[in-house]
Amino acid sequence: MKRLILFSMMCLVAIASTAQSISGRVIDEQAQPVPFVNVVLVNRADSSFVAGAVTKDDGTFSIATERNDGLLKVSSVGYIIRYIDARQGNVGNIQMQPDTQTLGEVVVKGERPQYKMTTGGMTVDIQNSLLKDVGTADDVLSMLPQVQGSDGNFTVFAKGTSEIYINNKKVQNARELKQLKSTDIKSVDVITSPGAKYNAEAGAVIRIKTKKHQGDGISMEAYSQVKFNEKWTTYDDATVKYHTGGLEVFGNMMINNGNHSEDNTVTTDIRANDNHVNIIQVCPNNFWYTMLGGQIGASYDFNDDNSIGFSYNLSGSLYEGGTVQAQQTITRNNTLEGMVDQNIEMNISDRPQHEANIYYVGKAGKLGIDLPTTRTATTCWQENWC
Repeated sequence: MKRLILFSMMCLVAIASTAQSISGRVIDEQAQPVPFVNVVLVNRADSSFVAGAVTKDDGTFSIATERNDGLLKVSSVGYIIRYIDARQGNVGNIQMQPDTQTLGEVVVKGERPQYKMTTGGMTVDIQNSLLKDVGTADDVLSMLPQVQGSDGNFTVFAKGTSEIYINNKKVQNARELKQLKSTDIKSVDVITSPGAKYNAEAGAVIRIKTKKHQGDGISMEAYSQVKFNEKWTTYDDATVKYHTGGLEVFGNMMINNGNHSEDNTVTTDIRANDNHVNIIQVCPNNFWYTMLGGQIGASYDFNDDNSIGFSYNLSGSLYEGGTVQAQQTITRNNTLEGMVDQNIEMNISDRPQHEANIYYVGKAGKLGIDLPTTRTATTCWQENWC
């Protein structure tokens, strides 16, 4: 009898343990396991991040969560993103299909990135993969295993917000990730167990290594990015560089013109005292912005271990504003009680922001030195902006 009770308790523990996770296996079109795939549990309502995991060498994954409602977003470079209804327990095999781009009769295919596990993290080869041509460093990071985020704000699964470095210099401004093109990136290290050389508060570190400069002289580069989600959003920048020996001097200008719109409908039902009050609120909104920015700077590499540099950034908005046109329809027991119209207009004055950054990164014997200094100030160009 005691053995039976003990066996039953063990079964109950096992069932409870299984119910606390969502697991499965990711395979390709040939039913082979696919490692290093991001599997993210997101809210069904707003697609916000809940928890995530990366598939192992055998394609399996497990996400610890007490939630039993949501969607699994399964994504990896070279494959079409899949959304799977989430449920407690094992969801079985999730088969991925190759993502190919067809130009006329020509099918363009590339190789998946090469992932290499290292002490404390993972290294991703960018130059010899599809990630080389995705656009900017910001785009590259958004597609890496274990990494979640965009627009300069990235977190690593179960580690929180990460510090980002480009070569030896810590990224102080998210614009730096937009200005660095993916074609100039050699590799990326995702360090999930940072050592003592990094900030003690950093749960993870992402290090971007760029290609070495080829030759000396002046170079110019222009970049444009266009997105469409009911309205157009554009980002354009131009960069001029002069390189000789270990010295590099650069200047950059950027304009970002965007639109964000939503069609929201909120329904409220109130039942009390034998009355049913129903409120339907329709509130479409639109928000526009035009941002300008510029940067100048210089750096000097004494050798592979020692470098010094400075940069100055000036950014601000020409225009920020939007409109909300909301309408409420109120009924009581299916009888119209009334309607409420709301028209809201927003105009935002954004003062220009100045940022200066000076850094020295070096090594004295086995001692690493990292001395970043950043100063940020907001001032007024015109009196009516203050």
